[in-house]
Amino acid sequence: MSLPKGTTVRSGYNPLQPRVPKGHGDDSGEWTEAANGSSGTASDVTEAHQRRVARFKQLRQLRPGDSSAGYYNYGTPIEGEAQWALPEAIEVIEDVAKRWRDETGKPPFGVGNISLKTGKPYDRHKEHGDGVGIDIRPVRKDGKQVGGTNYDTNPAYDREATQRLVYMFLKTGRVEKICFNDPKVKGVERCRDHDDHLHVRIKLP
Repeated sequence: MSLPKGTTVRSGYNPLQPRVPKGHGDDSGEWTEAANGSSGTASDVTEAHQRRVARFKQLRQLRPGDSSAGYYNYGTPIEGEAQWALPEAIEVIEDVAKRWRDETGKPPFGVGNISLKTGKPYDRHKEHGDGVGIDIRPVRKDGKQVGGTNYDTNPAYDREATQRLVYMFLKTGRVEKICFNDPKVKGVERCRDHDDHLHVRIKLP
């Protein structure tokens, strides 16, 4: 089956685009809709599809963190099921966490949802399907490893320390943007539903 040259293919079924099979027993898991449904010419779709599959194969699970690592893990699903990231993102997390531990002496900061092993977006987490979007909790004055720390309502919120953490991520030179709604924190942009956590998006080479 063929399509006329230059035909535009919208998101959805494309007879020239191989679908990614489920469960072939390799370390990439089952890539499903995550690698399918692009737009462009038939050749563009196939090339883009192949690039996405190649990237999904590189997803690695963030190791459990503790005080020695400089970060701790949280998120849903539990047990780190949504903490699969590209190597570049893991490097940024670990680099910032090491600096945070060594330079501030503060308790570890929280790292939450990144991506599922399949790279497929889930629930409301549409920004967590490519291994480079990382949820980070604001810093708390009491060091507790809990969520719900809204910048404008929770007295435990530590603005100064959160600002320092933002700067540490930005200084890596590998961050595309950081979503967070505290207007007094510099280097971030307002995004819907980001009053109680930061969303750090890593910039790929």
